[in-house]
Amino acid sequence: MVIWILSCNSYAQSVGAYRSIASGDFDQIGIWEVYDGALWNAASTKPDKNHDVYIEFGHKVTLQQNESVHSLFLNAQTSTGEKLDINDFQLEVYGSLNAFSGSAPGTAVGTWNTIDWIGSSEVSELIFKGNSRVIIPSGAWSGFTTRSRYAVIFDPNPGAELTIQEPIKANRFVIKSGTVIQEGIPGMDCATFSFNNDPAVTGAYGELIIESGGTLETDCGEEIIMRSVAGLVPALLLDLEEGASLVLNANDPEIDAVSINFAGTVIYNSNSGTQHFVTSNIASSANPESYQHIVFDGNASKELPNNLEVAGNITRSGGGAIVDNNTDLSFTGTTDQSVSGFALDVTNLDLNKSMGVLEVDQDINVKSTLMMTSGELDFNGNNLSINTTGLGGLVYLDGSWSNLNLLEYNNLPCILTTSNATFPFVDKYEGGVRALELTGMHTALTSGLNITYQQLPGVDHSANFLDSDGTLILYQLNSYFSFSGLAADNSDLILRISADDLIVDNVDDLRVVADHQAAEGDHMSGETSGGQLWARREVSLSELNGNDFTIGSYIVATILPITWVNYTVKANGKNNLVEWAVSSGEELSKYHIYRSEDNVDNFRKLESISVNDFVGGKGVYQFFDQLLNEAEHYYYQIGAVDKWGEETFSPVFGLQRSDLLKGEFHVFPNPYLAGNINFDLPIYEPNRVMTLIIKDAQGIEIAEYSGKIDQITNSFAEKLKSLRKGFYIISCVVENEVFTEKWIKQ
Repeated sequence: MVIWILSCNSYAQSVGAYRSIASGDFDQIGIWEVYDGALWNAASTKPDKNHDVYIEFGHKVTLQQNESVHSLFLNAQTSTGEKLDINDFQLEVYGSLNAFSGSAPGTAVGTWNTIDWIGSSEVSELIFKGNSRVIIPSGAWSGFTTRSRYAVIFDPNPGAELTIQEPIKANRFVIKSGTVIQEGIPGMDCATFSFNNDPAVTGAYGELIIESGGTLETDCGEEIIMRSVAGLVPALLLDLEEGASLVLNANDPEIDAVSINFAGTVIYNSNSGTQHFVTSNIASSANPESYQHIVFDGNASKELPNNLEVAGNITRSGGGAIVDNNTDLSFTGTTDQSVSGFALDVTNLDLNKSMGVLEVDQDINVKSTLMMTSGELDFNGNNLSINTTGLGGLVYLDGSWSNLNLLEYNNLPCILTTSNATFPFVDKYEGGVRALELTGMHTALTSGLNITYQQLPGVDHSANFLDSDGTLILYQLNSYFSFSGLAADNSDLILRISADDLIVDNVDDLRVVADHQAAEGDHMSGETSGGQLWARREVSLSELNGNDFTIGSYIVATILPITWVNYTVKANGKNNLVEWAVSSGEELSKYHIYRSEDNVDNFRKLESISVNDFVGGKGVYQFFDQLLNEAEHYYYQIGAVDKWGEETFSPVFGLQRSDLLKGEFHVFPNPYLAGNINFDLPIYEPNRVMTLIIKDAQGIEIAEYSGKIDQITNSFAEKLKSLRKGFYIISCVVENEVFTEKWIKQ
């Protein structure tokens, strides 16, 4: 004998629950009964958000205004008919949406019925409000009905999570706030968002909109949204608005919609295996290739699509690898963008930004072609490798590279042009783009090319060395290019370096030089092309390899802006003395003094002075900077403001304050009971010499330690631990400065 054990979910109505006893308007008290815990009694008021509502078999309740309930239960028995007519109004639900059979509270069932359960128009809205909860429980609903005409709005409290465990059908779904969790088993089951097809619609229909501040997290692979799988008809739209999020947990997510707009953040969040980007299963659906922001989370590998366009940021916050898939990746945003948390490794990369900067925090490897269409790429001190396959190279149209540590150009083309051999390094000290170009043909079939741009502040105005043709070089940029990795080849090439943002009297004054010596190769006269001034030199790959190149000049007024005769900064006690001189200033009204600490990326204005406040003769100015902090390096720039408000800047110049103490002296914990002893030291360099002294409360010296910081602090801490309980005076002596701390051992 076989015994079948059947289980089903039975409801238990709560005290205060309402049930219908007839059809009618929602606000008609006479159609309702209220449960008092034992019996159903005639209602004295209509239901509100604190009450569960059951609409019984054969009854239809119609709204005449906006209403609210806690949980809503609709009878789902065959031939029961339409249950709820929202009637162009809004019904707010603070609990769950359920179907049942039998008399209230009944038994949970799926809505296996093609009757118009909820109506009656696309402007009617069922709105889920309130706190985190399951809003459509398992086994108590389905999207089988074909004639529901209403919109579902998810608008819970901020931070709330609403969970859906069964498919639901409507004309439109909108996530306005909070997180909606769409449960499912990829490839097996999904609590899908399904769209109505009655009245009959022959084409794509239905919208899922995720508004700013809203999030959809879905476990589903197939049928995240569904119009008609059997008829191969897609939905009309999935719209992820700016500021919204879509979290995809399945490895193979599919979205079937004619239009897919990813203006928000798409989070690929699988934890195992390999997760792929969104695809579609219906031929007429969109296959999304354009994203705003992408986040990679979870431990699964994330495989990039063949084509990907990103207008925002790409962030890796999980542990999975990011896998190239013969990917053509394009950055097209008009604002600043970033790639963070991983080294970017793709087959082809196109930077096509009309505005803003693309910033990366690790290396970039482009296996084939790097297309520089427009925009600035900030490497943050990382490296760039291109064309490891030998099937591509560099295609340069416009744009620039800032803070690039090393360029590795693999499989260098034999014919070098301004398109495949222009390297646009940003000059962070003198301004402008210090583009470097190579043109001509060589015969080294397997050569690579490595370039580093060593950036140093300012210009050497007293270079005073001879070029290879005997010309005296008076000036040169301190920054210079270094070449390596080149094959031996003596074919003549032309090397050009742009003088962008440099003041040059005559293009013929320009020279390509090495770092304070003559460069390899032969001088060629400067030229003007493409709106730029260029210094030129004839070189070969062999002459480039292992050597340095930069811009120099043999004319006094070249490169140094003609109004700036001198600009220096030197230590003056604990202050910095900034001094500058100009050759003429008749049209100037004032000077702004700017300072940046440790690097040249955070200049701020310190002071403004009049052009009449000169010292030591007309045109010579001084400024005492007394606002020093803990930095070791200080950089300055002077802005000269003319009578019409236009500001012209001096080159950047700087000073290293090795004598500047960095802070105060503290021993902690204080009072001390047990455990480690730590120090706040006035300087932090491990090789700096200091003396640490312990005295008792009467001022009698107990111990003294002298030496390099990293050699004495551990011993000093152990000595403090060995002291008896009491009051002590701890002193730190460094470079004739004494810092004192009162310290108690308990």
